[in-house]
Amino acid sequence: MVSIGSGKTPVSLRFENCRSIGDGNAGLYIHLGNNPEHAVTGSVAFVDCTIERAGGAGVLVIDKPADGCAVSLARCRIIDPGVGNPTYPPAVFMATSESTRPLGGITFDDVLIRDARGGRPMALIDMAGGIGLRGVWGHSSSTGVEPGKPSS
Repeated sequence: MVSIGSGKTPVSLRFENCRSIGDGNAGLYIHLGNNPEHAVTGSVAFVDCTIERAGGAGVLVIDKPADGCAVSLARCRIIDPGVGNPTYPPAVFMATSESTRPLGGITFDDVLIRDARGGRPMALIDMAGGIGLRGVWGHSSSTGVEPGKPSS
């Protein structure tokens, strides 16, 4: 886990070939602050990463403003999330009660989601009421079976 302090200097982080396997909660947790005075700016990229058998959502994004720090996932794989909490879909965007701006600003580029449970690949949990989601784009594929592997 990386903790990024708020400030006026933009960050530039790139994680390549990272692996998160069997975490008790979210495999990838992104919380960058929603309040304009405290929100992190810059960019954070995850490239060729694998998130496998997360206890909750594969990717959990909390209070990330659409016009804040740019976040991207490129050629990543989210495999069988929700082991400990099957109610969470593979990717969850969450606005806490402190959120004041719409969530989003995330690009999914060639992300594979394998979820044998089926269902929706993403969800918005809006505890602030009416915050909304915008600026989430890209290409991902969702399947119950990983390409090239037989189903069991």
